[in-house]
Amino acid sequence: MKYKLLYILTLLLFAACRNIDAPQPMVNGLSFLPTANGHITVYKQTIVNIDVAAGIYDTTEILLREIMRGQIGEASDALLHRVEVQRFNAAELRWLPHNTYELQLSALRIARVDTNTVIVILHFPQVENKSWQGNVLNTNPAERFKYTAVNMDTIIQSQHYDSVSEVTQRNFETMYSLQRQKELYRQGIGLLRREVYNVESQHLPGKPLDLSKPLLDRLTKGKIEITEILNQ
Repeated sequence: MKYKLLYILTLLLFAACRNIDAPQPMVNGLSFLPTANGHITVYKQTIVNIDVAAGIYDTTEILLREIMRGQIGEASDALLHRVEVQRFNAAELRWLPHNTYELQLSALRIARVDTNTVIVILHFPQVENKSWQGNVLNTNPAERFKYTAVNMDTIIQSQHYDSVSEVTQRNFETMYSLQRQKELYRQGIGLLRREVYNVESQHLPGKPLDLSKPLLDRLTKGKIEITEILNQ
């Protein structure tokens, strides 16, 4: 009986080891996003408009929801999916059409098609410090996108997310201005957070700048957009 038990334990241990060593399926652009028809993701978008000279510092919050509307075709090696975006109308307490865009999904990349401009937002495999040409499929000036972090943990709207990838699309900062766009993604969910800064800090008549303060504490003009997923 003792030898029979040892034999069974040995078989179980062998099976467990084989399961651990088994190669895991590689994540690529075809399996990264939820693409089921009707899948919904809701976001809160905060928009800050700044113009100190005109006395403007306005903050607006809106709710957006993105609905997958299924595959609509193919383009070369990519599958095309349409995404419908709706905006919540607080006065009427209902969702109204906002805009639409398309996603091009292939094994090596995911591209977003917005107003006929194709931007490669993700490239596979995901490796920290890997970069790619985000505008390779359009005629805009070249811009290098980069994975500035992979497999990171983050908290958004009090919700914890693991296995998150951070993509920096633009990050140009001087003492007087900041142009930055970063996006966080997770497999099985898609976009978690997007931040876009296009702001500046300039001397105004009678209001000298205090350069000892961080740039974001002395802004005089520009726009900030923060888009965050709501709890899934």
